[in-house]
Amino acid sequence: MCRYYRLSMTIRNRTSEYQQCT
Repeated sequence: MCRYYRLSMTIRNRTSEYQQCT
């Protein structure tokens, strides 16, 4: 099962996107 994560960094005002499969 894979999940799509989106992390929003307010420090650098950047969005990091990555997938995590378990």
